[in-house]
Amino acid sequence: MVGAVLHGGEDWQELQELYLGLLEHEDRQVRILAATCLGQLARVYGQLDEDRVVPELRRVKATDALSDIAVFLHPRRGR
Repeated sequence: MVGAVLHGGEDWQELQELYLGLLEHEDRQVRILAATCLGQLARVYGQLDEDRVVPELRRVKATDALSDIAVFLHPRRGR
C-alpha cells in the first residue's frame, strides 16, 4: 500500500479510491495507513480530490494526513 504511493507510476485517482475504501477497513492499523497514504498522495502527486478526501479524513480524525494535504497542496496556507 505504501509502496504504490511512494514510488509513483500508478494513477493517483485509482490510488485515492483504494485508500478511501480502506478507511472503512475493520483493522484500525489498515485505516491509519490508508489515511497516511492519502496524505502522501498530496506530497507525491501534488493533487487530490479534496472535496472527497478532506471530509473523510476529518471524519476519521486523521489530522496528520490533513496537515500533509495543507502543506503539499496549499503551502502558503498550510504553515
